[in-house]
Amino acid sequence: MPSPNDRDRTDNWISVPQQAVLQLQRFFILLFACIFAWAVYLQGFQTEQYAAAPGNPRSAAAAAARAKLLDREGRVLATSVRLADGTYERRYPLGAAGAAVTGYSTYRHGNGGTEAAWNTALTAGDDAVQWFGPLLPRADRTKASLQLTVDARLQQLAYQALGGRRGAIVLLEPATGAILAMASAPSVDPSVVDEAWERVAGRQDAPLLNRAAQGLYPPGSTMKVLLAVGALEQLALKPEQSLLSCQGFLQIGDYRLEDANPRGHGAITLSQALAESCNVAFGTIGLRLGGNGMHKLFRQTSWLEGSDKDALNIEKPLFPDFARLPDGELAQTAIGQGTLAVTPLHMAALAAAVANDGVMMRPYLVSALQEEGGSRRLAAPAPWGKIASAGQAKAVGKMMALAVREGTAGGAALRGVTVAGKTGTAENAAGQPHAWFIGFAPLEKPSVAIAVLVENGGGGGAVAAPIAARLLQAALD
Repeated sequence: MPSPNDRDRTDNWISVPQQAVLQLQRFFILLFACIFAWAVYLQGFQTEQYAAAPGNPRSAAAAAARAKLLDREGRVLATSVRLADGTYERRYPLGAAGAAVTGYSTYRHGNGGTEAAWNTALTAGDDAVQWFGPLLPRADRTKASLQLTVDARLQQLAYQALGGRRGAIVLLEPATGAILAMASAPSVDPSVVDEAWERVAGRQDAPLLNRAAQGLYPPGSTMKVLLAVGALEQLALKPEQSLLSCQGFLQIGDYRLEDANPRGHGAITLSQALAESCNVAFGTIGLRLGGNGMHKLFRQTSWLEGSDKDALNIEKPLFPDFARLPDGELAQTAIGQGTLAVTPLHMAALAAAVANDGVMMRPYLVSALQEEGGSRRLAAPAPWGKIASAGQAKAVGKMMALAVREGTAGGAALRGVTVAGKTGTAENAAGQPHAWFIGFAPLEKPSVAIAVLVENGGGGGAVAAPIAARLLQAALD
């Protein structure tokens, strides 16, 4: 039991004058108000001054000597040039054409793309140490280099092939997943990102977006390549087996799925359906697969797992909940429409998987770090999913070759080379259809796969296929 003295001490502790408590509260409120006002002042009125200050670790890192970026043949894609004041400025020989593969390194706005993802390797410092900014001397990395998988010549040609139109082009090695070219338009020369930032950051056509890896689009009829795999695998259909008689439309309850050919194709096989891009045939395949079959088919791509490789940061696709789709929407998804959306990199990987006996390889962009003491490999080919058996993949490849030889993809044909391909004309609510082409060459021994997307370009056969032909020819040469 506490003594009276103990009770008095307790009472004194509890009986703190109310005025003192209020004064303490006012002090802390005033203190926090001052801190908040100072933060607003710094961010609102002193941003540029602090961004340009030599003590800013981000600007100090950007002004340091970074390792070069090289293409697969050793051609320079990015280099640091010493200025009169002793700092370094990043230069990009390909300019806007190479931005999708190089990213940017700027004084005020930091790094993006490959320059950001591989910042530690390019600056040769531990991440924790780098934030000391100018307090520690920075290594001269001008003799080191990060080698990319791209071919500078193909990269330039791919960007030029878009001809100022919005879109993206990807070229891959089917057996490895190595990216040979990845172009996105419109784009900005990474050398001028700092000075052009206010002009380009808010533009509606998003020139800083890498459409190849981050742009999501309905794939249209190019997705029929995957549906053909499902028809062989799950429905046990044969390529030359009579599938149905197309009358020009497919009636699904109150919904009518129209074919591009209003007269219909008549009796048609699976091979002919892919070559002629028959909506009725592939809508029917989607219905026969059902929600569960479609779910299984699309999950075989492993696209929903994303990619943690390099600077790609591939946007995950938008897949519907197949099990809950009404039949009309299921048929729409089977022809690459509805709520389905993918990136051009996904579709290039799909074409490459058909070329690679059904094994989809994970796309990668950076191959090795080269330093004075030697070279270190940074990436190795790795599977991203298996979409088909080797036999099924070869059968689909032959169907795609028929599409180029006799069907809708004739614009991609090359003399003396068998090209396998599939066009797409993807309807979208925002304007004219997107023009697509995916494919690979040569059919017998594939060495390059491609995806071409031209936003609001119209017909895939008229617009995207001829672009693919030029780039496939350049890659094979």
